[in-house]
Amino acid sequence: MDSLQRQFKDSLQVIAVTQEPQAAIERLRQRLPWVQAVALPFVAGDTLVYRYFTHRSVPHNVWISPEGRVLAITSHQEVTAAHIRSYLRRENISLRTKRDNMNFHWSKPYQAPDSLVVFKSSLYRYDQSIGGGLAKTPFHFFSDSVQRFLSWNNNLLKLYYNAYSRLNGSNTVNYNRVHLRTKDSSRFVRPLHLPPKYATLYDWKKDNLYTYELAFSRPVPSDSFFIFMLQDLNRLSGVKGTVEKRKTWCWVLTKAKGRRSLVPSKLDQLKIESKGDTLVKVNGVKMDWLTFYLNSFSEIDPVVNLTGIAYPVDVLLNLKIGDRTKIDMTALQKVLVAQGLQLKRKKYPFEVLVLTD
Repeated sequence: MDSLQRQFKDSLQVIAVTQEPQAAIERLRQRLPWVQAVALPFVAGDTLVYRYFTHRSVPHNVWISPEGRVLAITSHQEVTAAHIRSYLRRENISLRTKRDNMNFHWSKPYQAPDSLVVFKSSLYRYDQSIGGGLAKTPFHFFSDSVQRFLSWNNNLLKLYYNAYSRLNGSNTVNYNRVHLRTKDSSRFVRPLHLPPKYATLYDWKKDNLYTYELAFSRPVPSDSFFIFMLQDLNRLSGVKGTVEKRKTWCWVLTKAKGRRSLVPSKLDQLKIESKGDTLVKVNGVKMDWLTFYLNSFSEIDPVVNLTGIAYPVDVLLNLKIGDRTKIDMTALQKVLVAQGLQLKRKKYPFEVLVLTD
């Protein structure tokens, strides 16, 4: 600043203002020889200027015109000879404004706008003022990427199930896909009868419902997101959640012997035909997508795709989806076998969610 003052002479006046007392300035001059050489005027013990231009960090540079108008408030990075010269020429330039967060304190929780978030993970206890639910961004059910997942006032089982199932916001748990190892199941599900340690349902909720948020600055692949979420819940909850292959009852989808196989679809993207609560037909669908969709219903055995069909196909379903819990598997078997697909219930190794506390 001193060199800029000498460069622009009478065209510029730099005044150093501090809340420190004059004695502190004198001690600084004596300790640092280069400060003694600074010819700028100092205002010590300030209370008035700081009240008008509050700040946390220094330097805090206030640019004032000859008419007394505040032109800019900046950090030291904006104070250059080029910028000063532009102002003296009355050129229209834009400087980055220095804005200090006066509410910040190291002893308080740090809160920043979403635009500054690179990664965020948090787990909170029950909050009766916000209801309960699940949401993710982007909101589309079958999106390939996820940026943010939020579950408010849900139990640990629902949190873990969402991480395991990759269903991106399902509020229902398929218990056919969960193995629970615990001495106290009330940690994971709402009990039919309250354990003696809880006087009221509210007491149980305070101990066993949580709000959980996981967010990134940009969308990441769904698989990576939910694998991280599973690991994150393990770190935060004191529960060990793993995905393990177990022989379990499944609906196994294969090509039907002696039947003509499905031909490739003419569509290069998914098209769904529905009528009311009936999913009539899916066109341009891959079999993995179809089994993924069927596995979103909460009261059926897991569906496994062993067709070997890798190309998109058109499949007639005539599937009544209702509340997305049950499927008439007998009716679905008949519809699929007519198209060269066989759906058979048998025991098969399938990845299930195992929770241990």
